[in-house]
Amino acid sequence: MKTPFIYNLTQESLPLSVGTKAINLQKIYEMGHRIPVTYCCSWNAYASFQQDGESVFQQLRDEIAAVIDTAKSYVVRSSADVEDSEEHSFAGQFSSILDVVGLEAILQAIQEVWNSSQLEGIHTYQARVGDHQTVPRMAVILQEMVSPVLSGVVFSKNPITGLDETIVEAVEGPGTLLVQDGISPLRWISKWGQWREQPSGKESYGDTIQAVVDQTGKMVKRCGRDLDLEWVFDGRQLWWVQLREITAADNIHIYSNKFSKEFLPGMIKPLVWSVNIPLVNGAWVKLLTELIGENEIDAGSLARSFYYRAYFDTTTFGKIFDLLGMPRQALEINMGLVEPPDERPSFRLSLKMARLLPRLMRFLFDKWRFAKKVERDFSQIESRLLAIAQVPTDRLTPQELLEKIDQLYLVVQEAAYYNIVVPMLMGAYNGALRSQLKYYQLEIERFDLTRDLSGMAAYTPDSRLEQLSLSYRSLDPERQDQIRQADYHAFQQMAGIGQFQTEVGGFISQFGHLSDSGNDFSVPPWREDPDLILTLITSYVPKESHDNARVGLEDLPVRVPRHWLLSLFYQRARMYHYYRERVSSVYTSGYGLFRDYYLNLADFFVQENFLKDRDDIFYLRDKEVRLAAAGIGDGAKMVEAVAQRRLEMEEYREVALPEVIFGDEPPPPLQPSAGKLRGLPAAGGIYTGRVRVVSGLADFNKVNRGDVIVIPFSDVGWTPLFSKAGAIIAESGGLLSHSSIVAREYHIPAVVSVENACAMANNSLVTVDGYLGDILIHETDEELGENPEGMI
Repeated sequence: MKTPFIYNLTQESLPLSVGTKAINLQKIYEMGHRIPVTYCCSWNAYASFQQDGESVFQQLRDEIAAVIDTAKSYVVRSSADVEDSEEHSFAGQFSSILDVVGLEAILQAIQEVWNSSQLEGIHTYQARVGDHQTVPRMAVILQEMVSPVLSGVVFSKNPITGLDETIVEAVEGPGTLLVQDGISPLRWISKWGQWREQPSGKESYGDTIQAVVDQTGKMVKRCGRDLDLEWVFDGRQLWWVQLREITAADNIHIYSNKFSKEFLPGMIKPLVWSVNIPLVNGAWVKLLTELIGENEIDAGSLARSFYYRAYFDTTTFGKIFDLLGMPRQALEINMGLVEPPDERPSFRLSLKMARLLPRLMRFLFDKWRFAKKVERDFSQIESRLLAIAQVPTDRLTPQELLEKIDQLYLVVQEAAYYNIVVPMLMGAYNGALRSQLKYYQLEIERFDLTRDLSGMAAYTPDSRLEQLSLSYRSLDPERQDQIRQADYHAFQQMAGIGQFQTEVGGFISQFGHLSDSGNDFSVPPWREDPDLILTLITSYVPKESHDNARVGLEDLPVRVPRHWLLSLFYQRARMYHYYRERVSSVYTSGYGLFRDYYLNLADFFVQENFLKDRDDIFYLRDKEVRLAAAGIGDGAKMVEAVAQRRLEMEEYREVALPEVIFGDEPPPPLQPSAGKLRGLPAAGGIYTGRVRVVSGLADFNKVNRGDVIVIPFSDVGWTPLFSKAGAIIAESGGLLSHSSIVAREYHIPAVVSVENACAMANNSLVTVDGYLGDILIHETDEELGENPEGMI
C-alpha cells in the first residue's frame, strides 16, 4: 500500500512531513477554534516528484480528487519545514496562490509552490539571516477560501517592544492587501481590557475585534506562549488561518529610569558606576536569591548606563516576576513602563507561586524577625566600618589601598543589603498602619510616628542643626556677626566661644560624611567644606512646629479588636523608621570611605603623570585604576580617556532622555534643530544613516550598503534591496507587511506608515528609531559628532 501524500488537518497524529504551518493550524483546531476545511500535501510528495514526476502527480491527482469540492475556491500555500521556526519565519518568501478552482489548477498551484523553494530570493534571504545550510523541504496546504469582509493579524504581545498588549491590524478585504501589497492597516491596541488605540469610524467592527482579542487570549493561555495569528471574518463568523509563536521580542531589553531617579539620580561618573552598580546590585541579587532560590542573575546586568545615567533592566526583573508567577502588568506599572490603568490588575495565586510557597513563607518569616538581625548583625557591620574608618590612609601604598578597598567593598555590600531591606519593611509596615488608621478616619500624614523616639537624633542632622542654631543665636549680636563673616579656619581661632566651637566640631564629626548625593562618592562630603556647615548653622531657620496638630497612638480611642493590630503596626513602623535612619547613615558613611581611598590612589597617579588632577580618577573605571596601580596602565591613554569622558559628560549634561528605553542602543539625543517624522514601529533597533528614496528593485545599484531605504510600499521582490539596508522607512504598511517582516528577520530597524516619507531628500542624515516609530531628520552631521552613521 502506498504511503499517502494528502492528509486531512482534522485527523489525529499528523506526520511532521506536513510542515510547521499545517501542524500549527491543527493546534488551533484542537483548541476548539474555527479553521477552514484544510488538507495538507506532505513534503514527501515533492521529494518523490523529483524522482518520478508523472507517477507522483497521478497519485496526487487521485488523492486530491477524493477530498476536494471542485466547485469551491482554495488557497494553496507553502508549509515548509523552515517556516515559522523560532529562529526564522521565512514569511512571504514562498508562493501562495489564491482562488484556485478545479483539480488541475490545484495541481499546477502545488507545483508553483514547490518551485518557489528554489527561487534566488530564498538564497538571498537565507544568506542575510545566516541560514546558509538549510535546504527547504516543501509541504503544501490546500485550504478552502473564506470570502473576507475583514482580514488581519493579531499579536498577543508587542513584537517590537515586548510590552504586554494585544495588537490587531486589519484590512477590509483579503489579507494579501496587508501582507503582500503592504497597505496601511486599521489598527487596534488592547491593554488589560482597555482599548489604548482604535481607528475612527470603524465602530461596526468592534465586536469582531473584541472576539479576535478574546480568542487570542484563550489560545495563548493554552499554548503557554505569546502568539502571532492570522484571521479572516466573513461577515458572520471568525476563521483562523495561521499561528506562529512570537519570539522576536523575547531578547529585547527594556530599560527604565523610574527607580534610578531615586537611587542613582543624575549623571554618574565611570568610577562610581563601576563600584556602585555591582555593589548595590549584588545586594539585590542576594535578596532575590532568598526569594526565588539559586539563579543566574548577573548583578552587572540589572542596570545599564545611557549617556552616564542609570537605567534598570526591566527584562531581568520580568524573568523574576515570571518565576514568582506574578502578572506582567505589575512589572510594567511598577517599573514605569506604562501609565497605571484605572483599576490595577488583581493578584491571583498561580501554580508557579504555589511551588515557591515554602520558600516564600521562610522569606516572610525571616523578614518578620528582621529586627533581631538589625540589632545583632548590623551592629557588627557598623563596628567593622568604624574600625576601617579609623585606619589612616595617607601612608598606604597603592597595593595596600586596593586591599583596603576590597575589604571595604565586602562590608559595605553587607550594609547595602540592610539599606534595601529596611526601607522596604518600613514601607510595608507604614502601609499596614495606614490601612488600620482608616478605621479611625485618620491619614497617616497626621499621625506622629517619631514622638519621643529615642536615638533618632544620632542619625538625623536636623535636630542637631536646630540646637546649634539656638546656641549661635544665644551669642551676643556682635559675635554672631563675626562668625557669619568668617570662614571656618577664622572661626576656629576665635576666643571666648570654646563650647560652641566644640559643638560645631562634634557636628562635623558626626554628620560630615553627608553630601549632596549619598550614592555618589565623587561628590565632596560636608567635612571637606566646613565653611558650608558654618553657613548652614548661622542661616538655619528652625522649622515651624506642628506637633500640636499631629496625633499619637495615645490620642486614639481604644477600639477592640482593632486596637491591638494598630498598636502592633505602630510599634513596628516606629522601629523601622529608626532603623531606616540608622542603616542609611551607617551605609552612607561607609560607602563614602571609597572616596578617601581612591583619592589617595589618585595622588600616586598624579605623581606618575597618569592623571593631571586627583579628581580625574573619578572618570576612570575601577579596572583601569587597578591596572594603573599595578604599573600596567598607559599614562597618556589614561589622560586622554579622562579628557574624553569629561567632554562627553559636559556634552550630555542637558540631554533629554526618555523614561523608558527599548533595546541596548542608546537613543539619539534630540537636538533642537532636528525635524521629526512619525510612523508605526515595525522592527526594533536604532540606526543613523543617509536617506535613499527608491521606487523598486531597479534602484538596487543606487543604494549603498548601510543606506536608510525609503519606500512607498514593498513586496517579496524587494528582498534583495533590503540586504543592503541599514534601516527601512515605508510610507505604507503594518506589522505584517513585507517590509516589516523582512526587517525583523534581518535585525534592522523599520518604521512604516510614515506619511510623506518619500518626500525626504536623498543623502539627508536621519536616525530611525524602530522601537518608538520616530524618525529624526538632522540638519547637519555635527549634531551627531564625528562618524555619525551606524547603529547607535
